[in-house]
Parts: sequence; structure tokens; C-alpha cells
Amino acid sequence: MNYYQRPQKLPAQRPQPGRPRRWTADELGRMDAEGFFAEGEHVELIAGEIMQMASKGNRHELLRTELTVFWSDRRSGRYKVLSEPPLRLSQHDEPEPDIIVIPASQNITLVTAASVLLVVEVSDSSLSYDLKIKGPLYASFGMREYWVIDPHTLATTVHCAPGATGYAQVTEVAAVDQLTPHLAPELAIRLADLGIEPEVTA
Repeated sequence: MNYYQRPQKLPAQRPQPGRPRRWTADELGRMDAEGFFAEGEHVELIAGEIMQMASKGNRHELLRTELTVFWSDRRSGRYKVLSEPPLRLSQHDEPEPDIIVIPASQNITLVTAASVLLVVEVSDSSLSYDLKIKGPLYASFGMREYWVIDPHTLATTVHCAPGATGYAQVTEVAAVDQLTPHLAPELAIRLADLGIEPEVTA
């Protein structure tokens, strides 16, 4: 499930009457290692809650794969491009974005929000969740640039200037326009160049 080493024992957590139990990233890893989740089931931890991730359609997987390959071929030894890595932001927050870009010198087991240059979510059936839940979450931890890509239209919502409650700069970029990561400009791309045709809606 992820790159992190997990503890052998779960930390004790004293129940508090009238309050929901908050899970930790270590506990989630332990449950995964012990086969608590069904094969192929994807979950992530948000504010201590275990969230079941939406199933990923063919266009989602195609776009994530093509974008990862495109960037991996152009990283020039300066970046690492990780596909579906767990991203531990705190003991109670471990989302699993579709792609993150980090400096080549960064140890992948020690990734923090401060070391991530770009985080990308491909939103097939999870657009509202990625914009309204994960957007403010990433911003609150200081994630400097966050993209949400619609695999059907290939339009991208670019988030910059993180703050405690969200991103101050949010722009929409069409598939035919160039996207340039602010902290990794060598990875500039036009999604229309990936060879994936946008879906035409009636």
C-alpha cells in the first residue's frame, strides 16, 4: 500500500464517550498489513477518518499513467515522479494522491508537505471531494501547488498560494493550454499532447 515502514503494535487510544474515534496513520497501516481491507479496496485517512476512495475508471488510469510516463521521461534527473504514494501529512492525515513530484534528492520515506513540489489528483468520480475536502486539507499543510484534473474534459483546476482555510489562487486551464508547475517548470505540459481525446458531451 505504501512506502512507509509500519510499527508492529498499535498505540493504545482511550475511548472518549460521545466522540467519534480518530484513527492514526500507523493504525491504518497495521490494518492494511493484517488484511482488514478487501483486495483492491483503496482507502485514505482524512482528519482521523478512514475514507473509502472512489473506484477508478479507465480514463482515470490512462491519464494518470500517461502523465506519469511523460514527466518521468522529462525529469532530467532533477525530480522524482511518484504514482499513488501515501502522503503522510500528520498522524491523522494520510491521503493517497494520484501523483506527486518531489526533488530528486528527497528520500521517498521522508516526504513532507514542505518537500512536495506538486500534487495531482485525477478526478474521475471524485471531483467535489478533491476540490472541497482535499483542497483545503492540502492548503492547511502548506502544499504549494495542487492540480485537480478532470479526465473527461482534460481541464485542470490549478491551486496556488496555500493558507489555513484554502488556496488564494485558483485558476482553470483548458486541455489545449500549457500547464507549468511553478517549482518544476521543466515539466510543463499541454494535456492535449498526451494523445487522449477529451470526451464530447451532448
